[in-house]
Amino acid sequence: KVYLKDPFQFMASQVFSNDEDNSAEEREEFEPIDFSSLTSSELRKAYVQAKLENAESDFEQKLKDQDLLPQTFFGSVALEKIYRDGENLLEQVKEIYQGNFPIEFEASANLLQKYNEKDWHLTGRLAWYNQNFEDTKKLIITDFSKQKVSISAYVTALALLAGINKNRNEEYSVSLYSINTENNAKALCFSMSREEAEGILSAIYYYMFVEAYQTCIPDEMLAKKKEPESLQAFVSNLFSNSGQSGAWSYFAKRKMFDPYKDIGYTSANFAEEYSAAVEHQLTVLGRLHDENK
Repeated sequence: KVYLKDPFQFMASQVFSNDEDNSAEEREEFEPIDFSSLTSSELRKAYVQAKLENAESDFEQKLKDQDLLPQTFFGSVALEKIYRDGENLLEQVKEIYQGNFPIEFEASANLLQKYNEKDWHLTGRLAWYNQNFEDTKKLIITDFSKQKVSISAYVTALALLAGINKNRNEEYSVSLYSINTENNAKALCFSMSREEAEGILSAIYYYMFVEAYQTCIPDEMLAKKKEPESLQAFVSNLFSNSGQSGAWSYFAKRKMFDPYKDIGYTSANFAEEYSAAVEHQLTVLGRLHDENK
């Protein structure tokens, strides 16, 4: 039946299959294991969390239960790499938190806020933070990322501070860390009160759902004080940033849009439009880019 449908496809499958069923186990034994970046990151984070909770055996059992690592040579090699990378991150986490344990691991946020008497909810998964921050007035947040400034850590700070009891409005010392296996963590530090955090969240809500602001300006460009000379230069930076893939490369729906027509700029008024976008976005991001104001 298969042959009659497509003789070439049938014959090719016979040549290349080489007894497919019998060779499956052999292939698993001798083929390296290649995790996606997301899976590798999640496994390293799980390992660090397990070590901090003295639950390393539970981590290994979880790998077996989810069949993430086959019991082969390359499975062992992949596991050893997770351990090496995890130990690197673990030492950084211990250095960051020191006496500020325990850590809250990826808690779920469901924060009720108001905008002009209208209720809205901020929901999501928080980055790691120290549970005792309300007592110590020190909020330490860690995100596993190669980005110099973690937006996830920043929003976590806003959510936690805005969720503090309304009767308290002290200043809190906030330290945001982005850690990875390549560089030692460096903190972005600032002070913030509950009232300021609520104000920034309200601004974010306004820009997203009331004003519906949608001019394109990736956060990585805000860190550069040099303004692009033209729309063409701006679009070029979207595609390539210092020899690396630019922000546009990570935009899943990029093929549906024309960066010259659909992202909020015109060639004739680019300088004015870009300056307005920078000022607008710095207001939304609050304290992340104070040095650029």
